[in-house]
Amino acid sequence: AGGDDNIFLGQDAGKCYQAGEFNIAIGTQALCGKGSDSTGWCNIAIGHLAGANNCTGSRSIMMGHRAMLCHRTGYFNVAMGECAGRGSHTNSDGGTGSYNFFLGRYSGYEHTTTNHAVYIGDLVGRHGTTTSCSVMIGGKAGYNNTTGNNNILIGFEAGCGVTDGTVMSENIMIGALSGISNLTGDRNVFLGHSAGNTNTSGCCNVAIGYNVELPSASSNNQMAIGSDTS
Repeated sequence: AGGDDNIFLGQDAGKCYQAGEFNIAIGTQALCGKGSDSTGWCNIAIGHLAGANNCTGSRSIMMGHRAMLCHRTGYFNVAMGECAGRGSHTNSDGGTGSYNFFLGRYSGYEHTTTNHAVYIGDLVGRHGTTTSCSVMIGGKAGYNNTTGNNNILIGFEAGCGVTDGTVMSENIMIGALSGISNLTGDRNVFLGHSAGNTNTSGCCNVAIGYNVELPSASSNNQMAIGSDTS
């Protein structure tokens, strides 16, 4: 390892850093780097393989086993938790996102080009690769959303989606299980436990209240307010 003012503790920690500065890496292969072009600076990586493939990414905090493992060039990220912000689901190293906050086990696990996102909770945004400008809070919130952007999903499995490959954007879903079946519906507002839980592809809908279901799972411009109503 080279560079100035670095602290590398652990087997192969900072191994490939030749010019990066002001980094702290603690743990086996933490901030190991990727070839001789590893020049990132002002990073903190703590944990086995934390930030291991980082190349020029800088000013980020990576804490936890494999946290941001496959991230390479992004800036100003925070990832805390096992595999938080890990990057590609394989061991490749193409992550380039910046200005993200991943807190929780496997949160942002497959992210590659996500920017300006906040994921808080276990498995939040697990399958998202490009889900920028989104806020997801609660276990498995946005779990299957892959490339949808500009969502606010708050609550256990809010906007979870039923299959990997869900693409939805510009939704607000607040409440446990709200919008849980949504696949491609955009610009919806679901407020309440299980609100809009049957919607799959409908857009521009509003569902407010406990277990409120829309008249149609695939139609647009619907409104339902109350409790257990449609």
